[in-house]
Amino acid sequence: MARIKNFILENWAIGLVLLLSFGLRLYKLGYHDLWYDEAFTVTFSKFFHFDWNPPAYHILMHFWIKIFGVSEAALRFPALLFSFFSVGVLFLLGKELFNRKIGLLASIFIGLSPFHIWYAQEARNYSMMLFFGLLSSYFFLRALRENTNRLWFMFVLVSAVSILSNYFGLILFMAQGIYLICIVKRTIFFKELFFLLGAILIFICCAPLFFQKFLYLLGGFWIPQPTLSSLVVTLENFILGYTGSHYLYLASDILMVIAAIYLFFNFQKALFLSLSFCLLLLVLPLAITYLFSKVLFSIYLDRGLILFSPYLYLALSVGIANLKNRWIYIFIFLLIVLMGVSNYRYFSDQIFPPIEHHIGSYIKKPVKNVAAYLDEQVKYGDLICYTNESFCPLLNLYMKKRNHLFFRIFDPAYKDTNWERVFEENYFNIPYYKIVDISFSGLWVIFTDWSRSGNLEPFSLSIKNWLDRNLKMVIYKEFDGLFICKYEKLK
Repeated sequence: MARIKNFILENWAIGLVLLLSFGLRLYKLGYHDLWYDEAFTVTFSKFFHFDWNPPAYHILMHFWIKIFGVSEAALRFPALLFSFFSVGVLFLLGKELFNRKIGLLASIFIGLSPFHIWYAQEARNYSMMLFFGLLSSYFFLRALRENTNRLWFMFVLVSAVSILSNYFGLILFMAQGIYLICIVKRTIFFKELFFLLGAILIFICCAPLFFQKFLYLLGGFWIPQPTLSSLVVTLENFILGYTGSHYLYLASDILMVIAAIYLFFNFQKALFLSLSFCLLLLVLPLAITYLFSKVLFSIYLDRGLILFSPYLYLALSVGIANLKNRWIYIFIFLLIVLMGVSNYRYFSDQIFPPIEHHIGSYIKKPVKNVAAYLDEQVKYGDLICYTNESFCPLLNLYMKKRNHLFFRIFDPAYKDTNWERVFEENYFNIPYYKIVDISFSGLWVIFTDWSRSGNLEPFSLSIKNWLDRNLKMVIYKEFDGLFICKYEKLK
């Protein structure tokens, strides 16, 4: 009778988790304007056959856009669905590895995680990669246990889709293979080898695109090299996302350490294979990405590593389950409170100031308002310039009038050594001091504060100071961290 009661309660609990997870992902889905990466989703989806990125997501979005259009909510809804379904798949994976209780705890953490909610509301491929990566691990474990052709085929299929959604899927596939050979220590039979090679062959079809992008990135990219502290930041982001605070991250660190200690001192041999799977698929991919970034070029971004975050939630859940009953509820309550505060900060557009916690990711800006203002104000003979290259695709996406020239002006003193190609001078990319050599009636310049620090970026500020001295400012307007100035030449 007690078992039936627990079964009913657990089913009610997972239903509640799924409902809450969907609601959090749906809330304010289309509230923010699109940002740089999402604008490129629209472009890549229209011309996916010319794109060197993994094609699966953009092929899907190509047909999705044809049906549902390019509104903010419509573009983000596929990511929402993939993220939502990942909550349920993690529950199944936790049940397969351990039991329903561990699966439920892990599903709570991924369902409430501000990190996952962030990418559930972004029109990018990360949630798709996550969903098929989780399915890959689920079918991999079932195939190892039952060893049927159907399960091995499903493992190959979803692994291939995960890899073709994002190249980080390759690292997951490698980690699964190492687990099979080094931890399970199982002889690979011909049938298993056949299916494993099948997934590799599917990737080989896209290998030319992969190596084309590899060679491009080898020439330099903007992602900074990670440090050892980056590994800690990654774990903090997996729990609280980019919108925590110093004390919230510290509290999450303490809770993770406590769970790790209980996991270590209450280790059970019966859990060896299951725990090894979780820890290997968490630690090894982070180590591979870290070392690759140190030796070749940096690819260390937490949004790509989102694929490996569920294995932290599973290991954390096992550590929590070893606590005494009363402390289990206290521990879960504290984690939910921390995630709740971080989610509140996310939905109210607060982001943790140190850039280490959100490299390459910012609260989205009101670009649509800027585009509408420029459509109304810019006249024939005016030029439009911007100081941050992230703004150009957004202007192209949102501005209705397409008969204006866009120039990016930059300060050579702030050259980015990680991506010098961005600062090469060409017709539409010029040093700020050469703007006066171009004929214009009015010069509209868009300055940015992407980090929402309240101050312009240093290179934007230096450009503005020079323009203020050498031209006449006639209009100054702010749109929540986006600053528009109109200049005229001095008479």
